[in-house]
Amino acid sequence: PRKPPLPRPGAATSLFARRAPVVATVLARAVAVVLALRLRRRGPAVAGEAGATPAQRALTELERVADLRLPEKGRTREHYELVSAALRTYAADRFRIRADARTARELRRDLERAGVERQQAQLLYEVLRDAEAVRFEEHVVYTARAHTTMRDVLEAMRKAAVTEEYELAQGGVTV
Repeated sequence: PRKPPLPRPGAATSLFARRAPVVATVLARAVAVVLALRLRRRGPAVAGEAGATPAQRALTELERVADLRLPEKGRTREHYELVSAALRTYAADRFRIRADARTARELRRDLERAGVERQQAQLLYEVLRDAEAVRFEEHVVYTARAHTTMRDVLEAMRKAAVTEEYELAQGGVTV
C-alpha cells in the first residue's frame, strides 16, 4: 500500500498523441491569421513599386481610392483617411518633410518653404483640411465635394508625375 502505482504502458503517450494534432491545428490557424492581418495592413503591392516616383505611387493609390467609391457608400471618413495618408506619404517622399506629424496648416507652410508651387500646396492643404474636419470635427462633406476634390487631386498628381519624370530624364533632381 505504500508504493505508488506503476504507470500503465502507453497512457502518457496516448494523451500526447491525442492532443498534438489539436495543438498543431490551433497554431497553424493562428499563424495564418497573423499573416493575413500583416498583408492587409501592408496595402497594395503596387504602392511600393520600385522605380516609381512618389507622384506615381500617390497617383496609383489615389486611383485605387477613387475606384472604391466610398463617399457614395456613406463612408466619407474612411475615404478622407485614405486620401490623406496617400498625400502625406507623397509629401514626405517627394519633399523630405515630416508630413505625418503636421496639421494641414503646418504642412502647407512646410511645403511652401520646400519650394512647392503655391497652387499645389494650397490644393494639398484644402484636401487635408477637409480630412481633418471630417475626422476630428465630425464635419459632413457631401459626395459632390468629395468627387470634385478627388478629381482635382488626381489631376494635380498626374501633372506632378509628368514633372518628376521630366526631372528624372533631365537628370537634375533625384526622387
